[in-house]
Order: sequence, then C-alpha cells, then structure tokens
Amino acid sequence: MAHSGASPSAFREDADTALYWEASGNLSDGVWLVNGSQGLEDVGQPGAWELLMASVYCVLCVLGLAANSLVICRLGRAAGASTVAGVYVLNLAVADGLFMLGLPFLAAQLAARRWPFGAALCRLVMLLDALNQFAGVFCLTALSVDRYLAVARPLGSRRWRSPRLARGLGAGLWALALVPALPVALYSGVVGSPGLCVLAWPEPVSAWSAAFILYSFVLGFLLPFTAISVCCGLLLLRLRARARARAQAQAAAASPESRLTTLVLSMVLAFALCWLPFYTINLCLVWLARPPSPPVLRLFQLLVALSYSNSCANPLLYIGLSGRWPCRSTGPGAPGTHTGTESLASGSAGGFGE
Repeated sequence: MAHSGASPSAFREDADTALYWEASGNLSDGVWLVNGSQGLEDVGQPGAWELLMASVYCVLCVLGLAANSLVICRLGRAAGASTVAGVYVLNLAVADGLFMLGLPFLAAQLAARRWPFGAALCRLVMLLDALNQFAGVFCLTALSVDRYLAVARPLGSRRWRSPRLARGLGAGLWALALVPALPVALYSGVVGSPGLCVLAWPEPVSAWSAAFILYSFVLGFLLPFTAISVCCGLLLLRLRARARARAQAQAAAASPESRLTTLVLSMVLAFALCWLPFYTINLCLVWLARPPSPPVLRLFQLLVALSYSNSCANPLLYIGLSGRWPCRSTGPGAPGTHTGTESLASGSAGGFGE
C-alpha cells in the first residue's frame, strides 16, 4: 500500500488504515478492500481505540445472546411459538442470537490485527454472519406483513395465517436468506501477510466489492424496509380509522392487540435507526472509491457496532412490551401475570395468535 516516494511515517499511516479497514471483515462490516492486503506487514500493537471497540463488540455479544436466549426460552416454553406472530418472533430471535456469535471473532481480529482461527472457521463465521443478517430482516418483514393482515384483514387472511403455514414460511425465509449469502461462502478466506479474514473478490476487485454492497443494500434493507414501511403505514391508518369509528382510543391503546402492534412498530423503528446509518456510510465509501481516513474509519466502526446493536434491541423490546418476563413461571398468581389480560407471549386470542 506504500506510495512511491512516501516517507516511512506516511507508509505507516496508510498501512494502518488499510489494515484496520480490512480487519472489519464480516458481512455487517461493509466494504472490504481485499486483495490489496498481500504484502502488508504487521504494523504494531492495537491502539486504545481498537481495544475499546473490541470490548464494545464483546459487551454487545453477551447482551444480545442473553436477551435473545430469554425470548427463545419464553416462546419455547409458552404457547406463543404455536401462534403466527410467535413463530416469526421466535425465528427473529434465533437469527439475532446467531448473528451475535460473529462478534467475538470480529473483536479478536480487531484486537490482534490478524485472524488466528484458520481459513475454515473464517468461512463459517462469515457465512453465518451473512445468513443471519438476511434471515433477520426477512423475518421482520414477514412479521410486519402478518401484523397488517391481522388488523386490516382479520377474517379474509385467517386461512393464510395459520401457525403451520407460518413455520413453513419461516423455513422458506431461511432458505431464501442463503441465496444472497452464497458469495460470502464462495469468496471469504484468510489473505495477506497479517492473515485477515476478508472477502477476496476476483478482479476487478472494486467492481465486485461495489456490486456486493449494492445488492446487499437492496436485498438487506431497501426492498424489505419499503415493504415494511408500506405495511406499517397502512396499519397505522387502519388503527386510526378504527379508533375514531369506535371512539375507544384509550381502551385500544391498552389492548394486547395494540401492544403487539406497538412491539412490531418499535422493532421496525429500531431496524431503521440501527441499519440506515451503516448502509449510508457504505454507499458513500463505494461512491468515493478510496480507503477511508482514520476519523472516517472510527465512525465506520461505531456504525458497525450500531448495526449489531439492533439484534440486542429486538429482544429487549419484546421483553419490555410483552407484559411478562421471559422464562418466568406464568401459573395462576405468579408474579408478573395479569388477571384478565393475556400477555404478548400468550397463545390465546389477543396475544400472538392474532
């Protein structure tokens, strides 16, 4: 990466930028300027910023795994997994939990400035990262569509909204998520002198990298978020019209159906807030077509952490809005239960069953 006539300090700065940039080599870490790392030397020990970000990634991993495990436990033990919305929430929690598993490897590579785990594990981690990223957004899209159908077409959509069909659709969404993740399985590997786990695109590298970022943005954000936004917009219009017609806005706001709708809308908002900045900086870097400066690189790493935090926000929103603590005993008189009111995890009418 050294330029002709550059001073040793200039070489060091350029190599630092390239190395740190390539060290963020998971699918959720954006543009991978690979095939340019051959010949890069080890440029020293990680700085305080790299160690700080590695610690942030580890904290997100622990929080995300714990929160998603609680949701999976709750839906697995209760009847919620046998309802339509419960099936989608369970799939989303599984995808979010598995998505967190890539964070310790990202943190280790960032802190060690190399990939110490071998080529096979590199490919597996990259593939799981990609698969669960797409599966998560596809499940959120399905949950948003289902919520619209449940509210706007409660009778007409009943034959399409059975738990059995939802489980089949959930399996289909995981299979569909594998399609955009296939390039990661084909082109990921450990390359360069430091040994970094990156996507090693064929020539022309810049064209392949840009194409991957663009189609990841379209399939992983633009199309799903467009469908989600349309469903949520129509859903809000329908709820507003229903509240006005019945003049029972306060009662509706406290109903389990309204709480489930609030949960879905909150998840959609969290998805937009966590992923839109990440994709924005990726598209800007594709447009600029040059390695980022150190300040931009630090901003990029913060946005990477923000994108991962979405998988922590989803289960926390569920826990906060479901009305019951996951995995807690829900027998008669148990703490946290509500007499006469079904929780969001309940399989009875008014909970995830609608």
